[in-house]
Amino acid sequence: MQTSIFSVDVEDWFHILDVPSAPALAEWSSLPSRVEKNFSKLMDIFSEEKVHVTCFVLGWIGERFPQLVKEAAARGTRLHRTATDIAWFMSRAARIFTKMFATPACCCKT
Repeated sequence: MQTSIFSVDVEDWFHILDVPSAPALAEWSSLPSRVEKNFSKLMDIFSEEKVHVTCFVLGWIGERFPQLVKEAAARGTRLHRTATDIAWFMSRAARIFTKMFATPACCCKT
């Protein structure tokens, strides 16, 4: 018997990090989602093949589609919240701080 490890990042097509054309967080809920249909198909394939997987679910997905998390848990899938949430917000924060501190201290008026 072969032992393998398989994990799935559960995100939608518009959850892109550090790409200038990426939709803003405020736009996500208005964009057409593909994750629900595709994740269910994937879970069916795993079940048919008796494959157990670990899923890293983007927090936004878990909040918007809680039924996906419940379905995965009911099938015995290990679930984790993805670090992408933290990375995405940290990248946004880094851009804000870069803009805030772009002017050297020697040039600031007191």
